[in-house]
Amino acid sequence: MSDKSNILIGLPCEVTIRQGIADLHIGKISTEACLAAIASPRLVKAGLLDRVITVGEIDTEHTLYQSFSHLGIRAYSAYQSALREVVSFERALDHRLKRETGLSDSVISL
Repeated sequence: MSDKSNILIGLPCEVTIRQGIADLHIGKISTEACLAAIASPRLVKAGLLDRVITVGEIDTEHTLYQSFSHLGIRAYSAYQSALREVVSFERALDHRLKRETGLSDSVISL
C-alpha cells in the first residue's frame, strides 16, 4: 500500500479495510473485499483505490451475507454488524479527510 494508506491508521475497521483493499487489488473476493467495495467511493476519494467498485462487478451485499451463512440464524446479525462497522469507518474517514485536507462536507460527502 502507498503512503496514502497512513490515513487509515486508527480508524474503525482499519485492518479489515486494509485486507479488503489488498484483496480487491488482486481480484480476490472475500468478506473483507466486499466491505472495502462497499466503502469504495470514499476509498477512491482518499486515493486508496483507482475506481469505485460497482455492484455489477461484485454482488457485494449478497456475497457478504453469504460469507456469514455458516452462522445459521446469527448470519443476519453478523451481516448487519459488518455493515455498521463500514458505516462507522466511512464516517471516520470523511472526518479525517475533512480535517487533513480542509475540504468542506459538501465536497467529501456522497
